[in-house]
Amino acid sequence: MSEIVATQGLVTQTIKFWSGIDVPNPAAREMAGHFLAARNDFATLRGKARFEEEPASFLAALQSCKECAQ
Repeated sequence: MSEIVATQGLVTQTIKFWSGIDVPNPAAREMAGHFLAARNDFATLRGKARFEEEPASFLAALQSCKECAQ
């Protein structure tokens, strides 16, 4: 729980520093506190998420769709 409180403080300070405004309400403060958990969840996926058999570019995707339609 202390990580959530520490993250909440860091996020609210960062918002104040960059935008010059305070976090608008208690719900916003609570959501800021959960940022650390979300960041950690994404960090665990780093290097694991892969797009298999996906075209490497928009043009390749377009060509692939044309081939599937025929």
